[in-house]
Amino acid sequence: MAHLATRYKIIVPSVLTVAAVLIALPFAAWVRNVAHAGAAPRGGLTAQMAPVVRVVPGFEHGHIPWIASPCDSCRVPVTYALQAEPHWDSCDGMAGTFGWDPAVIQVGFRWTGSSHALVGLLNDRLGARGWARGAAPSWSGDDQSIAWISPHGHPPAEVFTLDPPLPANHIVPKNEWTATVLAKPQGQLAKGC
Repeated sequence: MAHLATRYKIIVPSVLTVAAVLIALPFAAWVRNVAHAGAAPRGGLTAQMAPVVRVVPGFEHGHIPWIASPCDSCRVPVTYALQAEPHWDSCDGMAGTFGWDPAVIQVGFRWTGSSHALVGLLNDRLGARGWARGAAPSWSGDDQSIAWISPHGHPPAEVFTLDPPLPANHIVPKNEWTATVLAKPQGQLAKGC
């Protein structure tokens, strides 16, 4: 009987150890595939990018009106700001396209002056922060908007774009503009879409 007790003292811990390893290995593989390095190593990129939103008319002082991502049936206020942290993405799961999407802050605002006056105002305000007009980088996916590029070594925001207003209709009010601030996350970008 003492011999059986000794066997159990050896077999039971061995079986439990093997079971723990068999449970831990799939969990470690899952964490490795889901928790990719590169999105926001120092915390939320959009929180670090938010100060540049103050250059937009109507956002100079006071509270920034952050909203949750709008849906198709939601009514978005004229003045708003929304943010999207980088997330792991791909082109419909195709191999070789996985990577991080850029961090994005989108700002909606009303401007009743001329587009020339708005661009001049943004030139002055962004220029005071060291930004300069230039072509948006290819990773931003924006080659149609007016763009400003952050000074070299000025993390995290890298691109500020001004989109022309949409034609006014029953959904889009007149003189509604959109500006977008983008930051390239560390790590591989989603590609090939």
